[in-house]
Amino acid sequence: HPEWVVKYDLESAPIVFEVEAEAIRARAIPKYQPPSAYPAVVRDIAVLVAKDISVQLLSDRLTANAPAVLTDVTLFDLYQGKGVPQDMKSLAFRLVFQDNKGTLEDKQVDQFVEAMIVELKKCGAILRA
Repeated sequence: HPEWVVKYDLESAPIVFEVEAEAIRARAIPKYQPPSAYPAVVRDIAVLVAKDISVQLLSDRLTANAPAVLTDVTLFDLYQGKGVPQDMKSLAFRLVFQDNKGTLEDKQVDQFVEAMIVELKKCGAILRA
């Protein structure tokens, strides 16, 4: 409040907020992991799916049986429009693989990605070229 700024000779207006402590306590505290000395491998997958298929469902499918070296799955593109059937949407996911024990080989990562594509196809996804 502006009166507090004057009364307490503050440089700017204070910011007041509430924290729901129970929500914070309910979350697991992240454990520190040192960064890997080995390079990450990034692959992008673009698929066509029915409009009613949720991104969460697909993301869950990608991570359900994923190898331990899968470190991140990110949706980076959603497209509906020219070139995509009206009842479908195009989604593109970025997959990041990284091992803390050694450098991943392309052949290994390609096998991981192929297995993940099989999981997406179970949801009716069609791989885009």
